[in-house]
Amino acid sequence: MLGWLAYEQGIESHVSVFDKSARRDGTFQRSDFRFDHAGDAYFCPAGKMLATNGRLVNNATTLLYRASA
Repeated sequence: MLGWLAYEQGIESHVSVFDKSARRDGTFQRSDFRFDHAGDAYFCPAGKMLATNGRLVNNATTLLYRASA
C-alpha cells in the first residue's frame, strides 16, 4: 500500500513507517522463511510447513500463516 501511494500516486508519507522484516529480538526474519510457489506453502527455517486456516483478512488481501514456537 505504501509503495502504491509513494511511487504510483506521488504522495509523500509524513508518518514513520516501521519495517519489521529485519528482526533484532531473537525471532526469525521474513527472509528466513521460504515460499514454495508450486505447493502454495511457506516453510520455516527448519523446513516445516506453516499452517493456515485459509481465511483471508485485510479486505481479503492477506492470508495468515502460523507456527508454534
